[in-house]
Amino acid sequence: ISVLLVLSPELLITSLHWSWGQTSDLGLVGGSAFTALCLVGLVIALNMMDGFNGGILSQGIVWSLTFAYLATGPATTVLLTVTATLFVILYFNLPSKLFMGDGGAYALGLFMGASAIMMYSADTNATVYADTIVVWLALPVFD
Repeated sequence: ISVLLVLSPELLITSLHWSWGQTSDLGLVGGSAFTALCLVGLVIALNMMDGFNGGILSQGIVWSLTFAYLATGPATTVLLTVTATLFVILYFNLPSKLFMGDGGAYALGLFMGASAIMMYSADTNATVYADTIVVWLALPVFD
């Protein structure tokens, strides 16, 4: 994850903009630690959710459709393609014919976390605040 943050600095969260108008500045070091903690927490949470059929797949479908609605440009196409892929995997996952495993859960968690950060920091179809991202992604982390 640290390599990802070095190679893609747009994924680094350096400040949090809250819906009530306050902004919390994290700085470079605090922002790096916060971003890494959020991504690792989401990846581990989705890996733990992978134990029951359809859990992370249905969650990933909801997230990718939400992010595709907010996204602009080629990100919309990528997110809709991921959604279609998740639907196909879900079709085989529900009757216990296919499961994602650790690699799939890690990849999906990292992709969804990075997508959420990109929706937060990019120009989207709607304003996305830090507390909105917390509400979207907190359920599997707190679970």
